[in-house]
Amino acid sequence: WLGLGLAAERADYVAVHDADASTYSPKHVPRLLAGLDMGYEFVKGYYARVEDGRLYGRLTRLFVAPLLRALTAAHDHPLLDYLSAFRYPLAGEFAVTAETARSIRAQRAWGLEIGMLGEAYDVVGETATAQVDLGMHRHDHRPVGGRGGLSTMAREVGEALFRALEDRGLAPDYERLPDAYRDAADTLVRQYGADAAVNGLTYNPETERSQVRSYAESIRAPGPDDRLPAWTATTLSPTDVLAAASEALGRSGGSRLR
Repeated sequence: WLGLGLAAERADYVAVHDADASTYSPKHVPRLLAGLDMGYEFVKGYYARVEDGRLYGRLTRLFVAPLLRALTAAHDHPLLDYLSAFRYPLAGEFAVTAETARSIRAQRAWGLEIGMLGEAYDVVGETATAQVDLGMHRHDHRPVGGRGGLSTMAREVGEALFRALEDRGLAPDYERLPDAYRDAADTLVRQYGADAAVNGLTYNPETERSQVRSYAESIRAPGPDDRLPAWTATTLSPTDVLAAASEALGRSGGSRLR
């Protein structure tokens, strides 16, 4: 949130990247920014997640994709069409104009990416949105359970998604949705198995279905809204916030921020 505000003060365009992508390339920056130079206002990156002969991108494949399918089957809403159009909705790589960066609310923690898409839908709309292929990505791999595991991430991603939908007048049936999600996920697991077989990849459908059962527990109404406000909706200056944070960090013995 602070980074977006500061960057928007200093430049016309802002590009954001995941910090744990070991395949990061300087070529990604101009690829993301090119869409902005063409007149788009929000550009989202996407990439393949195949590593060591296996399919990864588990939270996208096994939670977000089937959840959006289940929601789309039950509701006719343009936001669902918008979200479903993204090839990798949880990608951390995106670029925005400075004005867009100042106009979007930031979701905390793991809901950031899906929450950002909800904001982009409102702020720039479908016609000012683009996607760009960033090739193959490698990320840190997380366990399903435990603190910071994929199940925790699923809860936060689900909350951000449901909050975005409720903001726009769509109220999911949280009692029936888990079953619909599991049905959609089972269909996709069979498809992933076929993809893996055709491409010579190792695939364990039972392990994937076990993850689906875990993620289904994340489907529930969102809690209190703790999103950070758009910079345009505050009287704060990013530069002043940075100075205050840097001073506080310096008093605690840490390195000053820039």
